Amino acid sequence: MRTVMCVVGAKTPALDAVGDQLIAEGHTFRASHHRFNRTALAYILHNRAYIGELVHRGISHVAKFQPLVSRTTFDACQEVLKGRNRRSSTPDLPYQGGVFRCALCGAMMTGERIVRRRIDGSEVSHLYYRCANNAPPPDHPVVRWKTAKLEEAVVAELESLRIHDEGHAQLIRNTLKAAFADVAKVEADRRRILAKLRSEIKGRLDRLMNVYLDGALEQAEFSVKQGALRVELADIDRQLEEKPSYDNKRGELALTVFDFMQNAADLWRRSNMAQRREILGAVSLNRLVSDVKLVLEKRKPFDIAAEGAPIQIGRGDRI
Repeated sequence: MRTVMCVVGAKTPALDAVGDQLIAEGHTFRASHHRFNRTALAYILHNRAYIGELVHRGISHVAKFQPLVSRTTFDACQEVLKGRNRRSSTPDLPYQGGVFRCALCGAMMTGERIVRRRIDGSEVSHLYYRCANNAPPPDHPVVRWKTAKLEEAVVAELESLRIHDEGHAQLIRNTLKAAFADVAKVEADRRRILAKLRSEIKGRLDRLMNVYLDGALEQAEFSVKQGALRVELADIDRQLEEKPSYDNKRGELALTVFDFMQNAADLWRRSNMAQRREILGAVSLNRLVSDVKLVLEKRKPFDIAAEGAPIQIGRGDRI
């Protein structure tokens, strides 16, 4: 399925052409069908399971298996598909397509533009988002938000990721740098010690061979000692060949995520609509709107940041 996503994300081929490519690569649809029909291809291209999300009753859940397709490829594919479908790509309604859902029934929030005529004859338009459920239950309140109010609520959610005390924020940033630097040093020290031990064992093997060749050691004793040293050497070689437990990119990524959380609200304010949708997708799994409240079900680690993990400062300014 990665083939389908990548091809559509890179270009804008007809679905038939995508199906032909899959057949050419040896993929099959059904024994009784020689082609991938458009319904099957559309299902594949819109299936969020390939990026590790399972959707049940309109709510997304993180899957336990590894994603098959990167989110970047999937999003690029969706943009191409929306560009080819005028009904799902409406520039005047930027949050169409399930960006927000009703918290009460799970239906999509759909946009509507209302034009009102003023006394002087001029017209003013207002953009709203409302629950698209046309047959709501009796206890379902009216869920209808102005776009500006909805965006203000998003900014408030993004602001919850920020540590507003700059002293605390800088302390956390410095602590992250120090922590990852310590881990890197420990890993480097471990490998340096292993390399030294390897050199020492090889030296002992050489000396053992010289003693044996000089006739000062019996064959049986030589074989036992040589075998024990070779076992030690093989174990050290195995540890040195293992992939390091620490990757410098993890530390860089942690700092990047932290800086993003500190600036998420400001980044949102100066972004265009496409970038805002991308920010929402990166921060949250679900965006639920009730008649009075917006709730972003945040991904990790954004959920922890929004909850406000307690910071305890002890001796030595340790966090």
